[in-house]
Amino acid sequence: MSPTDPIASDPAARLARRRRLTRGLALLTALLMLGVIGLSAFIRLAQTPLAGADFADAIAIARAAHRVSASALLVLAFMLLATTLLLRPVLRRAARLASGIVACTLWLAALGMASRGSTAPAVVLGNLLGGFAMFALCLRLALASRDDAAGHGGLRRPAGWALLALLLAIVLGALASATALPPSCDGWRECLEAARVAGWDWQIVNPWFAPTAGAGPGLLPRDAWLQLLHRGAGLLALLTLLRLDWAAWRQRAHAGTTPLAVLVALELLLLASALLPVGLAQALAHNLAAALLLGWLARWA
Repeated sequence: MSPTDPIASDPAARLARRRRLTRGLALLTALLMLGVIGLSAFIRLAQTPLAGADFADAIAIARAAHRVSASALLVLAFMLLATTLLLRPVLRRAARLASGIVACTLWLAALGMASRGSTAPAVVLGNLLGGFAMFALCLRLALASRDDAAGHGGLRRPAGWALLALLLAIVLGALASATALPPSCDGWRECLEAARVAGWDWQIVNPWFAPTAGAGPGLLPRDAWLQLLHRGAGLLALLTLLRLDWAAWRQRAHAGTTPLAVLVALELLLLASALLPVGLAQALAHNLAAALLLGWLARWA
């Protein structure tokens, strides 16, 4: 760079370029993390009755791609931290988000090494929440700007409630998908009856309780109870999202119409994935739609 370069002699221009670099790295990390989320879900779900076929070769390829992607994520995470923290001036808000991204990466790496090959609900939940949290942090960092903070300040409370409700639905969905059993009920009435037979046992939400297909007849009611809780949490999330839609629509003069349009599109994508015929494709689509919506909500919350 020559001494006469305006960027070299203008601190504000250098800072702006550095912010653009940080947002670009964060967006790249978010896209890669979304791919890892999809690969992880495929590896897990393709080994359950939802798959309906033998995906042994595809699982082997997915595992290799997952390892390569996870290594790349670790490098990108530390690049983000270095870009925001080691140069002057320190980008304090971005550095906090980058630190969270590094923490999520290390958590996922440690969990993977400590529980290699395990399909226990606690391990599935730890992987899923770690991946979703990392994706949300990356997306928030990639889309962060002062204008967003000023324009969306009135949406923080409804977005926060929607985020919590969606997280609850995600946690219950992860617990339900962690079992190797096929879905044991279809519809609210059937699931309610199965849950009643199970005696409304709250032990089902214990992530360290990992039943196997030969463990006894109580498994199917347990699975039904989890499905019922997941659907109830999904309904609660839908109500909080509708409240957020209304708040965003009322604030559209300040926040603009694009964020609201993206939010509604993601909600429709999540609903559409939930209405698909139950199977591997439906589960994968539902998983990715939930991740995208969670990431967008984290931008506002």
